[in-house]
Formats: sequence, C-alpha cells, structure tokens
Amino acid sequence: MYLLYLDESENSNQDRKTTDTLSVFGLSGLLITSRYITNLIEEFWRIKKDNNIPDEWEIHAFEVFSGSGRWKKKFTDDQRRKICKDFSELVSKNNRLTLAWFCYKESKLKKNDYMSSLEGILKKAISFIGKKKSTGKQLLIIFDRKDEFENTINKFILEQRNVINSGKNKKGMCRIIDHGFSGNSSFSELLQLSDFIGYVFRLSKTLKRKDTLFSKKKDQRFINFVDALVSTMSPKVKQVRVK
Repeated sequence: MYLLYLDESENSNQDRKTTDTLSVFGLSGLLITSRYITNLIEEFWRIKKDNNIPDEWEIHAFEVFSGSGRWKKKFTDDQRRKICKDFSELVSKNNRLTLAWFCYKESKLKKNDYMSSLEGILKKAISFIGKKKSTGKQLLIIFDRKDEFENTINKFILEQRNVINSGKNKKGMCRIIDHGFSGNSSFSELLQLSDFIGYVFRLSKTLKRKDTLFSKKKDQRFINFVDALVSTMSPKVKQVRVK
C-alpha cells in the first residue's frame, strides 16, 4: 500500500491572512510504501535526537530557516543549517521515501490553487503506482488539516477515487484510491517532512536573486544554501509547474 502525504507552502513574505496577495503557491506530496514508513520515521527522530531538538517541537521549515522564536534562542545559524541539511539528506536517501512532487504556480487564489495542484500530484502518483508490477496498488491520501476547505478536498478525492475505480482494470492505473483524510502535522512526522520539502522548493522559487528598483537580492550565501538543499533533494523530488 502507498501513502501520499500532502502539505502546502505559500509565500511567507506576505500576510498569511490575506490569500489574495500570494505570489507563489506550492503543494508538496510525499509518496511512501507502508513497508518503509517505520524506517523513515525512525530516521526522522534520529535527526531530532542528534541535533538536540526537543521531542515536543514540531518541525516547521519556516521556523527552522528564520530562527524564529525558540529556535533562535536554542540554536545558532550554523546549527539550524545543519538541521536543514540533515532533513534534505533524509529525503534523498534510497529505499525510504519512494518519490515526491512539488507542484507550484504563481498564485492569488489559495483554494483554487490547492485543488489544481492536488489534481496534478494525484495524476503523477497514480501514474507512477500504476506502472509498478506489485499487486498492492492502493493509495491512501493524508493532507494537513485545512478547516476552511476540508470538505472540498474530501469531495474531490472521493470523485477521483470513483474515476480510478471505474478504470481499475486499465493498464497503468492505480487500482484503488482510499478516501483521503486530514491529519494533524504535530502528530505526523511525514506531514512535517512534506512541509520541509514544500518550503525549501517554494523558497527557491521566490528568492530575490537580483537587485531591483525596490529591493535588493538575498544574501548570496543564503541563496547558495537553499540551492544546495534543492540539489540534494532533486533526485527524489520532481517539480511540476501548474498553469
């Protein structure tokens, strides 16, 4: 059985309460088989232990990168960079994470962009699973809790499940999509890892790499650091631009 963990990343430089001013919206999808979930989670916790991250701390990529709040008090810039590097290497490891996607688009309407990105990731995941020779081609979808449009997401996944089931005997199709459900990222290491993937790849799309009339580019060392993380994860994370 395959599991797909979804989490979105919006432009962190904008007011999070104002969904009509987002410049880039990204949705990451982390695909893994049930066989390797335990191993991946154990390695996730090993990174936390090796870096002295308190057990109760949830990994939010934005907080780790920015050193906001308690992260700045407990960890130096170099320590936080090492944490980011460790998680990027975890994503890239063989025989753990099956594959991941990052769907993104220039964005103004969060709800619409979430749904179009979700459709793009589902198509990629279903096609990938359908080509596998194994018989366990079930897919369970777990998305970070979205109270404002959770019903819309569930309805869409149910519709897709019916479409796929009606064509389950066709070559290259995933046999079943089990109904998706919302998860709480504070209790899900893999939603946190999906958040990390989404944030890094979205950040790489929105970094100011050149001076403009109104703003200066980001520090080149920071740009190089983000690019290095993207390069490390790219063999496992496929980027998809949504129109």
